[in-house]
Amino acid sequence: MNLTQIRSPYDDAIRDEAFRRFGATRDGTEELEGSTPVYRTSSGGREIALKITPGFATGHAQVQGSTIEHIEAEVDFVRFLAESGLPVAAPLPSPSGSYMERI
Repeated sequence: MNLTQIRSPYDDAIRDEAFRRFGATRDGTEELEGSTPVYRTSSGGREIALKITPGFATGHAQVQGSTIEHIEAEVDFVRFLAESGLPVAAPLPSPSGSYMERI
């Protein structure tokens, strides 16, 4: 499966729903280079990066070569680094308190 096929299920409606769930604004949004859609935007008055990881197919637990558990572990590790004082972009929870939202 190539990058175009992986990103094919992704569309503007998914992007807009992700923005809504994380309280992100569309004003001044910049799409960053990468294998998955990543946007520089703002939420609650602070600059954030919002990453959207497309899944392979509806109903599958595997996304972008990683399972949901792998992505959750990555978020936990980055949170640990931030809490330990390392200069990383700390994960930001959605207003519902989730660091990852399935759309």
